[in-house]
Amino acid sequence: MPRMPSSILVGISLPLWLSVVAAQNFIPLSNYTDYGSLQQCQMVCLNGGAAYDDPKTAQASCGNLINQLNGVDGCVVNSLASQCSANATAAYGAKSILAAYCTTEIALEGVNIPSTTVLPPTSCDLPPKRLQKHPPKASPRHRLPLRPPHPVTRAKKGGFKDAHDHELLAHVLKATLAAHPNLDPHLINDIQIGTVLSELGGHKAGRMAAIHAGVPETVAFQTVNRACSSGLAAITGVAHAIAMGQIDIGIGGGMESMTRNYGSRAIPTQLWEELRDSPVQNARDCVMSMGITAENVAERYGVSRAEQDAFAARSHQKAAKAQREGLFDKEIVEVTTRWHPDAEKPEAAEEITVRKDDGIRPTSSAESLAKMKPAFKPDGTATAGNSSQVSDGAAATLMMRRSTASALGLEKDIIGKWAGTQVIGCKPDEMGIGPALAIPKLLEYTGVSKEEIGIWEINEAFASQAIYCVRTLGIDENLVNPKGGAIALGHPLGATGARQLATLLPEMERQGKEMGVISMCIGTGMGMASLIVRE
Repeated sequence: MPRMPSSILVGISLPLWLSVVAAQNFIPLSNYTDYGSLQQCQMVCLNGGAAYDDPKTAQASCGNLINQLNGVDGCVVNSLASQCSANATAAYGAKSILAAYCTTEIALEGVNIPSTTVLPPTSCDLPPKRLQKHPPKASPRHRLPLRPPHPVTRAKKGGFKDAHDHELLAHVLKATLAAHPNLDPHLINDIQIGTVLSELGGHKAGRMAAIHAGVPETVAFQTVNRACSSGLAAITGVAHAIAMGQIDIGIGGGMESMTRNYGSRAIPTQLWEELRDSPVQNARDCVMSMGITAENVAERYGVSRAEQDAFAARSHQKAAKAQREGLFDKEIVEVTTRWHPDAEKPEAAEEITVRKDDGIRPTSSAESLAKMKPAFKPDGTATAGNSSQVSDGAAATLMMRRSTASALGLEKDIIGKWAGTQVIGCKPDEMGIGPALAIPKLLEYTGVSKEEIGIWEINEAFASQAIYCVRTLGIDENLVNPKGGAIALGHPLGATGARQLATLLPEMERQGKEMGVISMCIGTGMGMASLIVRE
């Protein structure tokens, strides 16, 4: 179904997911010419690092910095934090308590002050949670109920088999606008949508869908393709544009119709022969079947068929329980579309309304899955039952600068904060291990430990790679995909990252968790991970 968390950090997917995240504002110091207040801020931070013999006293000085910055539109991250850390390291030794404090608690790397203005200290975007080692507990806030995301459905057989990817996108964008009636859509600056298989990269049809949905023609549009992470890459792109001061409000998300566009199994049909026969093995392996990469992970890292079937069964069971208890209702928006019951009679169409994900199999068990034949090699362990479903869906996420949300009276709608993204490459023939590499990089980047993460949304491309990643990361499987993952819900390639966000945020609220991570492996050998902080 289309999904969307309905508030700021907004995530939508088909089923529609709406959620709104306030991205922090990270502007390099070099962007500004008026340094009056900047110098004052800098001196406080540097004094905290070098002028005191006692780290506690220095921490108090850094704490004063926050008070002095109240009112500045965005305490951001680039040059001052590194200077603070360098001074602290010189004064107290490498990676001292103070250095860590300055870089993770203060996280000062610049201040967003327009070049012609020096703002008085009144109210500030506090340093981004992404660099806070121990973020304060989220304070209670009023928030609009999440609109249901639109469902994810099975390719070829499900409720969206006769829909277009951009049709689904139009539904989620329309739902995003409807969920925020007090937001003038003319204030939206840009839309970025992930898609992998769409004709012409999805750009023209996607732009048409946005305008059709009520987005003004003044709002820019682009599509993004980083394979399975495209939706998350689009959300990150919007966050980065906000962080750099390029835009104030944007929508990120994804769309995919695997029914219509998966004919080549995502393998290029037109390829330079020199690449196809490249002497570089890793280059040739970029077009390896994803199923074979799953088999490689199982064989190389000792993941048994029984383990994979048991993991897949748990995914369906968790998803079925969540669906039965209405836990997806907040993230799903129903979609009315057409349905052709008989492919040989295309003129015979019915109108149907899709209200829920239709790939969940409540009766799945390890025993029933064990009866399925290998899907990718005769003696393999990966089957259709323990692999992600080929699916259709779309999603979108509304994001804006916190100060913009406040100015527009939308601060009560903020439900979370994007706090950073990291991406990393790996061998293409075992692309599934990507999250096991991207997540540690993300945690190091944000200064957060794995013990502080309340929920992990790790895409279940294949059971073998998901098991390997959970095992390698040493995380509690009970915290991973608590409402099921792609094995049960489906994996519409370009939309998955936004679907994960829409699933994560309501569950973080329900469980009272403060931080969550979204991660996935990426075809051709990569991993991506993002940290989300609940408000």
